This record gives sequence, structure tokens and C-alpha cells, in this order.
Amino acid sequence: MLLKGRVCEGIWQNDRKHGHCKEIFNSGEIFEGEYQNGKPQGKGIYTKNNESYEGYWVNGFKHGHGIWKMGNDFYEGEWKFGKIDGQGIYIQNNNKYTGSFRNNLKHGHGIENFVNGDLYNGQFCNGKPEGQGTYIWNNGAEYRGMFKNGVRHGKGVWNKWDQLKEGHYGYEGMFENDKKHGQGVFTWPSGNYYVGAFVNDYRHGYGEMFWKDQYYKGYWERGMQHGDGELSINGVVKRGRFENNVLTSHRSNNIGGSGESNFKLTNNLNQTFSHGLSQRSKYMPAMGHKPKLIMRKGDRTIILDSFIITDIPIENDPDFLTICPVPCQQKKIKPKMNFSQILKQNFSTLRK
Repeated sequence: MLLKGRVCEGIWQNDRKHGHCKEIFNSGEIFEGEYQNGKPQGKGIYTKNNESYEGYWVNGFKHGHGIWKMGNDFYEGEWKFGKIDGQGIYIQNNNKYTGSFRNNLKHGHGIENFVNGDLYNGQFCNGKPEGQGTYIWNNGAEYRGMFKNGVRHGKGVWNKWDQLKEGHYGYEGMFENDKKHGQGVFTWPSGNYYVGAFVNDYRHGYGEMFWKDQYYKGYWERGMQHGDGELSINGVVKRGRFENNVLTSHRSNNIGGSGESNFKLTNNLNQTFSHGLSQRSKYMPAMGHKPKLIMRKGDRTIILDSFIITDIPIENDPDFLTICPVPCQQKKIKPKMNFSQILKQNFSTLRK
């Protein structure tokens, strides 16, 4: 039968398509399947150019289990009234997502395998990682913790094995907008570690840095020892004012009150970030960095002991930057799958 520029072959009842029919439109769209009271109902196949859907329909909408293809893109899973909703598998550009969807977006728990070998396993909200999740890079780095709006945000643990240095880089603490921000613990393969405050990926605020047989406790500014601090070298303690990693003035009193208070931060973080600090004991061998204590008095520079602080500028360490890329491969974690355009319902004629 020819109807308004389209051809329909099949079973009719009461002047409506009812039963198995095949309908061909001038636009090239083809639908073949079951109808009920003039609308696709039951199993049917829809094709248009390089796009196809094979699955179940209710009242003219894709509804139930179905398989959709468009070029190299592929989806198989549940639909609700024309939208992807429920459990399914989606492949785009050889990246594969398996998990829950809502309203055409990844929503709920899912696993995403990227073509470059990266993997994300965790919660999604409106198309983006949000909540508890694990991201594993193809270089072996791993993050376990909280995500928000597609990036690391909240408490988390990151670590990476360095084969050349035969040890781990590790961070356990707070993230904000994909950067270390708040209280945390950072550990180097050498076993040296920092406990304290971070701001925008920098050690900033009060923090404590530990080497073998020496430590620095005091204030930092954008990754540098800056402000009141206490430096201990092989049991010799120097207290005073630091500027850009240099002790510029010396005094005998403890910073921030008694010496006891200086250890309070470490003790508290031991409880808060037990995972990172418990790992620290594994990394303790092979610590041999010996900073040099530099004091300035007037126009004189005094060097005390052979003590070179090699682990201080982590923000400028190229190894650190490459093993902990920021952001967290967000460009590969798609915020939405663009189904709103690709899979929009255009079946007004089918439902007549």
C-alpha cells in the first residue's frame, strides 16, 4: 500500500497496521516488524543509512532489549521509551563501557576499558565518574577513591611502581578538582615521605618532610620550605625562618609552641591515612639523600654538613609529572554519548 510517499506491506486491521509489516520511507528509512494499532509493538528492525536498531518496541518507542549500530559505534542492552536506560554495553572508537545507563547517559556502576589500555571501574552520574571508583593507567599507576564531575575529588589513594628506582610513588589524602588539596601523605621510592597540607598540587601550609635520620617540620609555600620551620640533621636541630628552602635566620625556640605539638600532625595523619603510612615501611630501605643545611646571616652564607635535599621539589620533578598525569585522562572519559542527536525519535509517521 502506498501512503503519503511511503510503502507499507503487511497485515492491517480496522484500517491500521496490525501484525507483521514492512514500511519503506522516501528518506530511505525502513522498518520491519510487529505493529499493534498502527504503532511498532514487539520485535522489529529499523535501518537508515549506516544506522540500525534491532530489538523490542512498545507503543512506537524502542523499549526492552535492543541492539543499535551506527558505523563503528555499537550498543546492546536495555531501552525505556526510546532512550538507553538500564544495563548495557556501549562501544565507541574501540573504547568499551559495560554497566548501567539512565536517560542515554552512563549512570550507576560501570566499567570502561579504553583503547589505550586504561581502565575505570566505579560509579557514574549523568555521564561522568562520580562517587567511589578506581582508575588504572596503562603505565601501572592506580587511583582508588572519590570522583566528582569526572575528576578526582575527595579522599583517595594513588600509587605507581617505579621500575628504575625499584620502589613506589604514593599519595593518600584529599583531592580537589583533580589536584592534591588538603591533608595528605606523599611517599617516594626512596622511602622519604611528606605529611601535611597541599594546595593545588603543591605542599603548602604546615607539613613535615622525613628523610633517613633527618626531618623538616614547618611551613611551606608552593612546594618550598618557607616560613617558620625546624630542621633536624643527624640529631642536630636547627629552628628558625626559611625562605625558598634556605634557613635565613636561626633561633632556639620551637615553632608553634612545644616540640610535642610538632609531632601531633604526624600522629593524627597516621590514623586518618592509615593505608598510605602503613605502606611506608615497605619503602623505607634505600634512603640515602642527605640535604645540605644552608644558613644566611647578613651577606654571609654558612653551609652546615653535606646534606642535599633532593626530594624537595616534587612539583618540578619530571618523573612525578609523567607518572601522575593530571587530569585523570578525563578527555577519554566521555561526559555523554551524544545519543540525544544520534538516536532521536523520528517515528511520527510510524505511530500514525
